[in-house]
Amino acid sequence: MATNHISRLDIPVLFVNPARADITALVADKYLKNPFIRWFALKAGGIWLDRTKADFTAFSQALATLQSGRALGIAPEGTRSKTRQLLEGKPGTVLLAHRGRVPIVPVGITGTETTLAKIFTFRSARIVARFGPPI
Repeated sequence: MATNHISRLDIPVLFVNPARADITALVADKYLKNPFIRWFALKAGGIWLDRTKADFTAFSQALATLQSGRALGIAPEGTRSKTRQLLEGKPGTVLLAHRGRVPIVPVGITGTETTLAKIFTFRSARIVARFGPPI
């Protein structure tokens, strides 16, 4: 599942997808230092990714995950967009899908960029995840 990435909440939104309880995701290894995100990623079977290099270990783990039939969440942009606009995607998503012989399911998530601010001011928030047809 390839999703846009504008908030730290985007990947957790994928994890609450009732159609695919077996989903995991690639997670930047910088979050190993964040106790909550680390706990969440470990519980979800997240695959730690070193974004400073071509991380062949993470790529192999992601490929094995896909080949085992599990769903994999990935943000092709490689990082969160600070402008709320899509960034240029990196080729890893297509390469994984090609090597794993699996389709890419596009996911557009909106609302996560303002959710935390709204929650902390006791306003209701709305998050929408739209799943496109497999490519």
